[in-house]
Amino acid sequence: MKNVEELRSFLSRELERVSSGEITPAAANASANLTGKILSSVKLELEYNKMAGKNPEIAFLGKTINEKLRKLESSQKIDKK
Repeated sequence: MKNVEELRSFLSRELERVSSGEITPAAANASANLTGKILSSVKLELEYNKMAGKNPEIAFLGKTINEKLRKLESSQKIDKK
């Protein structure tokens, strides 16, 4: 998976596969567990960059989400003034 949109799509397909009986709930649970680990690593990267005062592009989040994060940070800086 290259980005968060692909991850969401994958999880939606997994839910459909469980509903149709293609995979077991245990298999879907394993996928969800791995997904949580991926998202935890992205969250850790975001927190690290925030503490370091950096604002890099995080490819996994995609351009749109990176732009939203920058706008949010800018509005929070304005509110603090």
